[in-house]
Amino acid sequence: MKNKPLDFQVATAEHVLDAYKKGQRRVLVADEAGLGKTTVASEVVRRVKEELAKEVLEDDGLYCIVYVCCNLQIAQQNIDTLSDDGEKVDLSQSRLSMQHFVYYHKKAKLQAKGKDTLVLSLTPATSFQMTWGTGSVNERALMYACLSLLDEFKSQEVLDSLSELLVGFAPKAWKGMSVDYYNKVREPNMEEYREVIVKAMTSKLSQSFYGEETLLQHLVNLCNAERNQQWKNDVYDFTIKLRKMFADISLEIMKPDLVIMDEFQKFSSLIDTDKDAETEENMIARKFFAKEDTYILLLSATPYKPYTTLEELNDSNNDEQYRDFHHLMDFLNASNEEGKKFKIIWRNYSSVLKNLDKETDETICHTHQEAESMLYNVMG
Repeated sequence: MKNKPLDFQVATAEHVLDAYKKGQRRVLVADEAGLGKTTVASEVVRRVKEELAKEVLEDDGLYCIVYVCCNLQIAQQNIDTLSDDGEKVDLSQSRLSMQHFVYYHKKAKLQAKGKDTLVLSLTPATSFQMTWGTGSVNERALMYACLSLLDEFKSQEVLDSLSELLVGFAPKAWKGMSVDYYNKVREPNMEEYREVIVKAMTSKLSQSFYGEETLLQHLVNLCNAERNQQWKNDVYDFTIKLRKMFADISLEIMKPDLVIMDEFQKFSSLIDTDKDAETEENMIARKFFAKEDTYILLLSATPYKPYTTLEELNDSNNDEQYRDFHHLMDFLNASNEEGKKFKIIWRNYSSVLKNLDKETDETICHTHQEAESMLYNVMG
């Protein structure tokens, strides 16, 4: 149940909406803990739908909200606050490689109820890290169910081999889980999903794996190969590749209208725009945030102090807080032009502050107002 917002929370949400309407797609709401940033976010959710309905509903008839937070327990607590149409988060389906299914499965349920607001939840630890491991049994069971839709796996013999390939270390849970997802992807209201996922898999699996062998051919060959230690090693590596493939499909299928990043400073690597220091996390995140028509709302307790003392500098004499602040501003000012403009204004303001005894009151006030105005454009 949503809380009724207080006047100052309504005013903050109104400022965010004004920024969105002026073309600023990324906004930070920073306030002290306990002042109801989640309530502000819920008001933003409501007003984006009301005031920008044509824009957010015109492509697929859905208002899709993606809530990113540090853990899914927090997500479960906040989903109801964010939207009356939200559903409880299913912890077993939080992986990015599963969101293509979650998106369409929830979409079908909502449309059957005559609703149009879809709330999905992701966490950095489970959604944006794909390098190691073969994933959860839910992930592999869904991959099995999706792959079973392809013509190459129509025969029971090949399908059984695919099941053996993906069972992993969960033989007890596998049978029930694989049958469950096998049936879910074949539900009558999932016809649109089946068309979309088959088209996406066919495209991805037609890519080259090694030499002239495609990914699909390699998968079929693994199903037919002799079971030995080398086969186990190959299956392990290829399952990781499949997880990444389905994560890419999720990124292509998901069409978030509004992304809310709660306490973003706990996973600030997701918004790092420095390509020289790129990690798998922010490579995936960059694809996720690259959609130009997506609104992004960052929530945080006030993340930066106004200055850093000499004692607070790290061993390399670097001001990490100042660096992180500029990473944030690079993210909020998505266009290069705005980013460059901010850097010039901030550099001028910093220079004036360092030389207060040499600057006129007029210059100090002017540079202060310029810097404040630039910040106010992207912060609520």
